[in-house]
Amino acid sequence: MLISPYIKYPLIGVMFLGFLNIDLSILKKEIKRIDLQIGLLVFANIVLPIILYTVTLQSMRLFNLNPHWAYGALILYASPTGALCPALCILLNGNPERATINLILTTVTVPFSLPFLVNLFIPISANFKLDNLVADLLIIVFIPLVMAVFAKLFFRKFTTSIVPHLAPISILLIGAVVIGAVSGLTIVILENPIIAIKGTIISSILISAAFILGWFFAIGGTNKDRMTLSIFSSWPNVGLTIVIASDYFKKEFMIAWIFVVLSEITWNTAFIPAQKWSTYLKNKSLEKTDGE
Repeated sequence: MLISPYIKYPLIGVMFLGFLNIDLSILKKEIKRIDLQIGLLVFANIVLPIILYTVTLQSMRLFNLNPHWAYGALILYASPTGALCPALCILLNGNPERATINLILTTVTVPFSLPFLVNLFIPISANFKLDNLVADLLIIVFIPLVMAVFAKLFFRKFTTSIVPHLAPISILLIGAVVIGAVSGLTIVILENPIIAIKGTIISSILISAAFILGWFFAIGGTNKDRMTLSIFSSWPNVGLTIVIASDYFKKEFMIAWIFVVLSEITWNTAFIPAQKWSTYLKNKSLEKTDGE
C-alpha cells in the first residue's frame, strides 16, 4: 500500500485547529466588502487553478512530458487557502483579516468547486465516483468547522487554553498527514528518481507563477493588498490536497499524486524568497518615506 489509510483523521484535526484559531471579531472590517471577497474567492478557487492547469498542460505537450503533471496542478491550486495564510500575512506584511475571510470562503466552497473542475478538465474513468469526492470533502471540511464552533461556544476555557499551542500541535498533525502520504513514495522515487526531480522543478515553477499571478491580479491595490493575494494564491491547503489525491487519483494518475506530495517541499521552501521580497518592499517604502 502506497499510503496510510488513516491520514484523513489527522487532516480533520488540522482543519479543526485552523477553525479554532479564527477570531470572529477581526472579520468585521472585511466582511462588509462582499464584492471584494467574492472576487477573491472566484480568483482563488476557479480562475487561478484553470490558468495554471492550462499553462501546465500546454507546456507538458510542448516538451513531450506526461500531461498528468497538469492534473496535479489543478487539484493542488483548486484547493482552499492554507490554514497558515493568516499567519503568513502577518509575517509578510499582508492583510490577516482578509486572509481569514478567504480561508473560510474557499474552505466551505471547495466541496463544490473542486469536483466541478475535476469533472470539467480531468478525463476520469467510469469507476470514478464524483459523489464520493463531494461527500469526503464535506466531511473533511464541515465536521471540524462544526466542532470548532461548538468548542468556541461551549468550551471557552478549553479553546482559550489551547490557542497558544495550536502551532506546534498543527505541525505534528500535518507531519502525520505528510508521513502517511509519502510512506510509499520512497519506493516510487528510488525506482525512477527523475520523476522526483521533474516534479520538484515543475512545482517550483508553478508556485512562483501563482505568486506572480496573485500579485498582478491585485493591480491597483497597495503592496499589502497584492502581497495578501499572492499568499492566497501560492499556499493552498496541501494537506487536504494530499488526502484527496491519495484517495481518488493515485491509481489512475500516479504522476498527479506524486506532484501533490512533492509540492510539500516547495510549499515550505517558498517562504524564503517571499520573505526577501517582503523585506525589499518594506525597505523601499522606508526609503521613499525618508526621501519625503
